[in-house]
Amino acid sequence: MAMRRRLAQQGFGADHGFRWRGGETSRLEGPSDAVFAFAVCFAILFWVWYDHYRIMGRSMARHATWHPHDMALLRTAVTAELTPGELAALRGMVFEAFGGRFDEHDWEHTLGGVHVLVVEDGEPVAHGAVVGRVLVAEGRELRTGYVEGVATRADRRGAGLATAVMRAVGRVIRDGYELGALADGTRIPGFYQRLGWETWRGPTFVAGPEGPVRTAEDDGGILVLRTPATAGLEPTGPLVCDWRAGDVW
Repeated sequence: MAMRRRLAQQGFGADHGFRWRGGETSRLEGPSDAVFAFAVCFAILFWVWYDHYRIMGRSMARHATWHPHDMALLRTAVTAELTPGELAALRGMVFEAFGGRFDEHDWEHTLGGVHVLVVEDGEPVAHGAVVGRVLVAEGRELRTGYVEGVATRADRRGAGLATAVMRAVGRVIRDGYELGALADGTRIPGFYQRLGWETWRGPTFVAGPEGPVRTAEDDGGILVLRTPATAGLEPTGPLVCDWRAGDVW
């Protein structure tokens, strides 16, 4: 009623041959009352639908995109968002992809952060995870997105899926961390470097109760991805990681 009153006061509909009955605002009179009312209702419903679609579309875009290779779904999710069935399928794929070079400690290191997955027909075929760690370089404790569990199912290799995963991983790191880091286990020279990663050329250490402990066996195998927060970081000095069970790097 209040809306009709405001419309009448503003002369709404006058240009279309409509008039309000007497001085009341209870209803419109005219040859096409029903058509006009339907048009107004349709416009309101369309606006509500469009606004909902626009908001939901932006939300969904943050979590899933279609990768051009065979219309695979590129999905981003934290560990808690994955169902037990999805985690079991992911675990099986990653263990198989590594062919015996992946153990339970490695799997534990993969959990607790953000997973980037390529999904085809409901099954994970490529994966990479970003977990939070603290690395120390140039006397700075750096919030680091550490990459774990980068793997592609054997029958889907060579299709660019790992590259798509790592590009998304890079976005996760740049959006939420000061530095990215990983231990290069791909055995593919230049795979990460072409995506902006750099080999850390300085000595590596792990934090211990009595100070940093040398990890010389990992020298030359640690890569970093600088962000705007670490653009001036030189990858030539000591690099120290926090301690964890299993492989520390």
